[in-house]
Amino acid sequence: MTEDRRPTISVCIPAYKQPDRLKRAVASVFAQAYQDWELVISDDEDPPGESWRYLEKLPAGDSRVRVMRNPGPHGQVANRNYVMLQARGRWIKPLDHDDILRPDCLETLLSAACGLPSVVMVASRAAEYSDEGPQPALRRRERRARAPLELIPQKRIHLAAYLQDCHAGVPTQVMVRREAIQKGALFEETPGVVSSVDALWNCEVLKHGDLLFVNRVLVEHHQHRGSLTASLTAEGLEAEYPIVLEKVRESIDPSLEPPPLAAVLGMVKCIRAFYHLKRRNFDSGLRLLGEVRSPTSWRLAVRWALNQAFPGRFHTVPRIPVSRPESADSAGSRGSA
Repeated sequence: MTEDRRPTISVCIPAYKQPDRLKRAVASVFAQAYQDWELVISDDEDPPGESWRYLEKLPAGDSRVRVMRNPGPHGQVANRNYVMLQARGRWIKPLDHDDILRPDCLETLLSAACGLPSVVMVASRAAEYSDEGPQPALRRRERRARAPLELIPQKRIHLAAYLQDCHAGVPTQVMVRREAIQKGALFEETPGVVSSVDALWNCEVLKHGDLLFVNRVLVEHHQHRGSLTASLTAEGLEAEYPIVLEKVRESIDPSLEPPPLAAVLGMVKCIRAFYHLKRRNFDSGLRLLGEVRSPTSWRLAVRWALNQAFPGRFHTVPRIPVSRPESADSAGSRGSA
């Protein structure tokens, strides 16, 4: 396939069992307003099961669809990497098999990135649902902001992530340039890290360019009892924080003088305490607050809380509003970026 015939966007689904949810994810790709895409699906179930029987029939209906079985190694990290490495599009749009793209997702993300060659990742907001019960229940919507489009320059992205001021989200929320994947920005198996492999992958991708936030809900993130995030414990998450934050800190430009790891871990405890108190878990919240002694931790935590209350006014790393005329939106949705 020559470069000019490549699809603009490769939607990549790492599949594993749960055929009904997989069908829902695939249907959301076919429902996209923007149509210059390919759909690449890697099935990690071995031996193959019902999901593979469904996938085998898909390519016959649309030449843009490619399905394959992951030859191994298996697991979420290996399967994500395998499916992305098969992509041919200029942009790669990950989609977890239990999540959904809203119909304007691809068109909006591509339009936002049009004319911004320094941007390597575009991230949208997500509506989060719990699939337990007869009807999916909306839990919350991520990220409050002041401008429709906001850019964080590459030099300061990792500092923002380190200070809990920049959360691109799960893979379903982002779209990345294929060049970053070709340069080695892949998921990694990190000892002691299960839930935060997404954050570490974002960190790797964002070594190669700027981050653009699209402050609209363009995807649906669905949780259920069989999902990884639903199985995590508070103790497991707490054990991951030092590992992840240290890795992110290593990626920060030293000239920005990031705070010590101990101070940021104290700030994270304050943030966790805030959520415990919000849920009326007063004993847990007050216990966490009592463990924080560092004035720097308290100062960072207060600034984080102010930014939650007054979105966009107290970011530790400023965001640049991006203007996008209506004509540019239209042009971006029709062409490639």
